[in-house]
Amino acid sequence: MKPEEFRQMYDLVTLDDEADCRILSGIGKMKTGGKNMRNRRYQKKYVKAAVAAAVAILAVGSGGYAASLVWNANVAERFGVEDQKEIMQELSDKGFSKKLAGENTAGSRGDSTGDKSDVLSVTDKGITVTLRQTLADENCGYIYYEVEYGEEYAPVMEGTDERSDYGIAWPEAKLTTDRVLNYSGGIMKVINDHKVGYEYFFSPADHEKTFQDNVMNLKIKSFYMETKKAGTEERIAEGDWSLSWKLSNGNQKRVYQIDKTVKIDGMDIHFEKFEVSPLSCRVVYLAVEDKKFMELSGKMEEPGLGMLRCGKKTFQGNGGGGYMSPTSGKNGKTYIVEQKVFDKILDVGTLTGFYFGNKLISLENIEYTVED
Repeated sequence: MKPEEFRQMYDLVTLDDEADCRILSGIGKMKTGGKNMRNRRYQKKYVKAAVAAAVAILAVGSGGYAASLVWNANVAERFGVEDQKEIMQELSDKGFSKKLAGENTAGSRGDSTGDKSDVLSVTDKGITVTLRQTLADENCGYIYYEVEYGEEYAPVMEGTDERSDYGIAWPEAKLTTDRVLNYSGGIMKVINDHKVGYEYFFSPADHEKTFQDNVMNLKIKSFYMETKKAGTEERIAEGDWSLSWKLSNGNQKRVYQIDKTVKIDGMDIHFEKFEVSPLSCRVVYLAVEDKKFMELSGKMEEPGLGMLRCGKKTFQGNGGGGYMSPTSGKNGKTYIVEQKVFDKILDVGTLTGFYFGNKLISLENIEYTVED
């Protein structure tokens, strides 16, 4: 901010005598070098300047502040972007991320499929389930929800230690939409002794299906705790905790038309294209030799799509799951779509290649298109 702009903002800040008195009494007598400040007029000017500076900081930092409002703090930390306000804001603006909030009355059903504001919390039997945030592109998604257990339930960490999950409450949950889903998840974070955060990664079972305005359903019918006796559990509550919402998903992705045959472990693999978004990637390839997919991958030292390369660094976000889908392809060859779901946010602009088996496939000199 330029000096003249700061001065203009400074001149807009006014403090009446009553406000001046309250502020000064709150902060106490200001001292410099062990002596009281010389006069009240200087104190008032000091406070006025401090207020102006705070306003100035809010003015130039409003973008970052807005980003913090559209991401749950636990999710931002989980995906490694807690200090990257611009990326959080961009993913929210493009539909990849949606922070959800709201609360229903006890025993009611959460539903945000209409035009009304999101209401995505439900309480039954003294247990409240609240959906906090979703992330999704065309091919995969992630949900984060929190469960608060009422005071009538034993603390969720009772009997636990660093080597065991005994005592942590687990929901018997089912995630559905209008197509078959592959999903997995579990505890993301124990927030306190009566609140736990849970997560799910999910993708369509059919790789030709995409997420587009899908209504998602999370249904929990009971909660249980594992006991120290192997293979046993204690059911602590049964009820109906059901939430439905329209999934927000981003469609933007980079598509690299590779069209290149590469010899890997003595076999020719023809790569057709590589697609990538901040949340996932997929590669489409053909086995040039007429072999079944399992025979092909069985001969490779490190079969299939591996880590991504970003300049001189390896992207450490491939842990969220994925799939391989062999189908009948061109000229009777084995046609494979393989996908990786990230558990960190990828800065797509830094991507320079990907590993397949033990070989790096460079993307640096391959043209790409941005598709929405």
